[in-house]
Amino acid sequence: MSASLRFRRVLLAAFALSMATGFGAAAAFGGGEQCIVGMTDAAWMTEESGSIAMTAETVEIPDTRCEGRNAAPNLLHLAAPGEGLEVTEYLVTLTSDEAVGSWDTGTTPEGYPLISDAQPVRVPASTSAVAWGITGEWNHTWNGDVVVRSVGPGGWTSQPVRYTWKIGFDWLGMGYGDCSAAD
Repeated sequence: MSASLRFRRVLLAAFALSMATGFGAAAAFGGGEQCIVGMTDAAWMTEESGSIAMTAETVEIPDTRCEGRNAAPNLLHLAAPGEGLEVTEYLVTLTSDEAVGSWDTGTTPEGYPLISDAQPVRVPASTSAVAWGITGEWNHTWNGDVVVRSVGPGGWTSQPVRYTWKIGFDWLGMGYGDCSAAD
């Protein structure tokens, strides 16, 4: 047998042995495809793992104070709460126990906007107070509620703050007002 033929047979035997060893090792570890899929899944999970941290805040109730005034419209003082989301505006709803003949309109002498019970009123967060007054009859009193909510980004609102109010006129036509926290 010639040296070149012997060299070819040794080379072919080495190749066959290496192929058999490779397939045998793959079969011993679970059969080729399963092993590869398992490693791919593990690598995928490693790439996708992580954590998400979220914080949630709320729109806090406004810092308010209601002031009943004699011979002048009642005032609801507004201030943003110290915590929670930024306040973008206030939603003020004024109701009356009976129909009011004539609500005061415009602004107070101090420049505060006058509101009525027609619909809920949205006022900018920069507003420090709103007022409501009645041009009324002699010897008559109106009662009602005023409810205010802070409005945050996206229109989310706070819990309501509610006050009861009264505006009346005596026998001489002198006006008086009262406003206090609701029970």
